[in-house]
Amino acid sequence: MNAVSSSSECEQGAVFTKEIHNMMHAFGDNAAPLKASVKLVESVLCKQLHSLVTRANEVSTMRGSKEIGFEDILFLMRKDRVKTHRLLNYLGIKDFHSSLTKHLGSNLGELSEGLDMQKGSKRRRMCLDFLETIDQTGELTDKQQPFDTVKNERNLRAELMTQSMDESRYLEYSNARRTSFTYRTGHVNKIQKWLQSCGMFPELPKVNPLLYQILAYLAYETVAQIVDLSLLVRQDGAAKPGDAFSYYVAGFTRMPGSYPAQHATEHSAKKVGGAPPITPAEIREALRRYWSPQLSPWSPFTRSLSSNMHTKLLMC
Repeated sequence: MNAVSSSSECEQGAVFTKEIHNMMHAFGDNAAPLKASVKLVESVLCKQLHSLVTRANEVSTMRGSKEIGFEDILFLMRKDRVKTHRLLNYLGIKDFHSSLTKHLGSNLGELSEGLDMQKGSKRRRMCLDFLETIDQTGELTDKQQPFDTVKNERNLRAELMTQSMDESRYLEYSNARRTSFTYRTGHVNKIQKWLQSCGMFPELPKVNPLLYQILAYLAYETVAQIVDLSLLVRQDGAAKPGDAFSYYVAGFTRMPGSYPAQHATEHSAKKVGGAPPITPAEIREALRRYWSPQLSPWSPFTRSLSSNMHTKLLMC
């Protein structure tokens, strides 16, 4: 507990407080997340990005490159097929958006020819070309993508949250869902300044411009995973001591059709919209479980939690 709480000593790096505040609400937290929780998430995120950049720099050094590239991040993510495909989909959508913007002034014939998401996805294609060189089993480059249960869980949670919202609350929630670390001009460079402001990089390693976009996306996914894990902690705490099956009942993913129609809206408001905000204690417990040495194959030889902190990345 003390080891996890020590990660909140990065106050000078509070740059994305508003963005993280909105993201936590978008991923299932209360509409007014606790300031202490937002501060803790930002501190953990800063240290996670530091660990990621440090490890990516080591990989780039081993392959003889003078700068950190997207290849180094993909190499670190290679063991998680679902997260890798999630990143590829994100890059494909970014390329599609760029292609759409480029062809807005064209006629319909030119527009239909230019908006092939697969052919025009330059960044996604570059990543796939690299993955083909390290993919020995064919899983990373397989066009048949695995079912993303985590993404599906988030979508179900968002569906339940919006059922009882009026127009003004839904507009607020929709704006929160659109929040990212790159949606405004200059935020890519802001991530660079943020890492330096934490005092971890007196001189930031040379980084490929594409990498900052990937770092912004991975930071977004890290916030999402922290919220996911914190809600699991809350779900475990709400389990009934005498009911063994209560541990297997998801707190926010019950289908709307499983309730009578007249009580569906009332139940959703009580279960999701009116839920208290995530507390720092729930976040610390979620991180303690994630970094627990008991979950590692080397757990019999590990004595301290602090030795495993931030080396096990939430984003990879």
